[in-house]
Formats: sequence, structure tokens, C-alpha cells
Amino acid sequence: MKLPFFIARRFVAGETLHQAIPEVLELNKKGIKATMDLLGENVSDRHLAGQTVHAYLALMDGIRDHKVDSTISVKLTMLGLDIDRSFCRDNLFELLNKAKENRQFVRIDMEGS
Repeated sequence: MKLPFFIARRFVAGETLHQAIPEVLELNKKGIKATMDLLGENVSDRHLAGQTVHAYLALMDGIRDHKVDSTISVKLTMLGLDIDRSFCRDNLFELLNKAKENRQFVRIDMEGS
């Protein structure tokens, strides 16, 4: 059953980085750190997994550029785990290298575990 958005709204800062940044900055002013995430899972298409990696790279740069106190959370199935483990690993390492460069933290979501 899909919950109405108004129930989840207090946990969702926005549907885009542009919408989320002001919300997260307000939380930061109150001493609250955030974790930003892209919604989705179980990607079965390499192209879509690649787009997801690029979206996360842009998200990390946005966090850095706006000086937001936030980590990111990734789902391995969004990075291609259901396609090929090596492909997923390579995508994850690309994100981890960007995180190291930006001095950021990457949380790996355990999904259905």
C-alpha cells in the first residue's frame, strides 16, 4: 500500500536538489544533520543505473557547493546490483571516490534486509 505523500512529507525535504537544499539548511540551523537519498531501487537497466550514479555525483556536488551538513544514502540495487556485482561495485567506487574528494560520507542502505 502506497502511503499518501502528506504522511511522508515531514521526512522528504523535496523532490529535487533545488527544493531540498533550503529545507536541509533550515534543519542544519537547528543542529540537525540530514541524509539525502534518491528514491528507487531494483534497477535492471545499465543505462538507468548509470544515470543514477550521475545523479548521485551531482547531489554530492550540490551538498558541497551549498555547504549543507548532509550525507547521502545509496541503495546498491539502484547502482546495478541486480544486473552484475562487478558493475555495481564499479558504480559504488565511483561514488566513494567522489565522496573522498569532497570529504563526504556515503551510507549504504540495507534495503529489504
